[in-house]
Amino acid sequence: MMLMESKARALAASNKDDGNLLLPDDMMWLIMLRCPVKSIFRFKCVSKTWHRSLSDPSFREAYISFRKAKESQVPPPPLLGFFNFMWNLGKVRIPNPEPQGFSFLPTSTEGEPLTRLDFVDRVGSFISISNGLVLCGDYPNFHVFNPVTRQLFSLPPSPFHFESIKDSFGIFIYEAATPGFVSSECDNDFKVIVPIVDRRHVYRQKFMLFWIYFSETGLWKELVLVAPDCFQVFPGVLCTSIGGTVFWYASAGGVGCHLLAYDPDGAEDRVQLINLPKVRCITNRHPTLCQSSDGFLQCNMDTHELPGFRVYALANKLATYGYDDVVSSKEWILIYDVRLDMLDAIWTGWLQRCRHRQHDRYVVRMAYHPLNPLILFFRMGHRIYCCDVENGVIDLIPYEGRHFYANDYFMLRPYVQPYWPPSPLPKGV
Repeated sequence: MMLMESKARALAASNKDDGNLLLPDDMMWLIMLRCPVKSIFRFKCVSKTWHRSLSDPSFREAYISFRKAKESQVPPPPLLGFFNFMWNLGKVRIPNPEPQGFSFLPTSTEGEPLTRLDFVDRVGSFISISNGLVLCGDYPNFHVFNPVTRQLFSLPPSPFHFESIKDSFGIFIYEAATPGFVSSECDNDFKVIVPIVDRRHVYRQKFMLFWIYFSETGLWKELVLVAPDCFQVFPGVLCTSIGGTVFWYASAGGVGCHLLAYDPDGAEDRVQLINLPKVRCITNRHPTLCQSSDGFLQCNMDTHELPGFRVYALANKLATYGYDDVVSSKEWILIYDVRLDMLDAIWTGWLQRCRHRQHDRYVVRMAYHPLNPLILFFRMGHRIYCCDVENGVIDLIPYEGRHFYANDYFMLRPYVQPYWPPSPLPKGV
């Protein structure tokens, strides 16, 4: 690869006029499709002609489609590591708490540069991650950045008051593209969605106020979203983006265990309410969500039969349920009953060590692999594992850096190198 880059530089140096670089676009594309994305961005510097050709949205789509189609032959995007942050909300007293903000735990040499981001100390707390972009900040200043390209964009001042969002923490990056994919129609476009929790009307109304920032216009917009039943977003639970839909853990009709789903491209002013599977779950354990390879919503639920969890999938795709009725819990189908019996020895020792710390007695599910709905990451204490939910195989994930305090309120989010690095910057920047 270094030889190819050297030849490219030599070719550029020997041709002062871009017109002398006579390699046809289609031939160049065939070569570049087989190169790592890092090299693509280096090749853009060869000449204006190469930069224009490799920046063409059609090339990006062809590159991503080729990499996905050749997944068995081309190495998949690597797991770079985990963002580690505290999600305490002031509810428990934590001994020796981490400083405010967040850190990065690299799992490979490719992820090590992310531990040396020079602006992390200035951007505040970790909030959310979506499709390669990270949202962080503290009221009233919020930022979106790409850890790989080190591009940082500060959002304009937020129009809402801190008092209205301090219990919701629902700020979220939504991207119109599917995970890992950048479309030519929505290049660099993202939305930041903020649900406003109003404690005066809990469970008494079928609508809720949201503020949404549109990167396409650079403006915040106020929206009132309507649901089929009275609802309230649960405070202090991270939201999730799946296939262009945003999900929050919520209560409806005064009863917990619901999902609130919002698809900005489906219905601008409507949200769906989904009953979760009726499982005798552990108190305060919200579900972990993902989308199957064929487009069906899946969720994990803890059970009292520890160690283990169950994986459910909706019988139909979410769009088919409409907005007029609450989706019944009977629509969920059990597809995997995952037992972690192979961790018996570790599990027994762990229970003995933390028998006086009730919060640490359970497996803490973290998140699915962003590009693989069969891989679930979880932790026991400071150890991080990945589980193949299809066959129950579990592997320990080594990472660099000091161990974090093993409390439920310390969260981890995996970061995978995107197929094509998205930019947080507005168009033309």
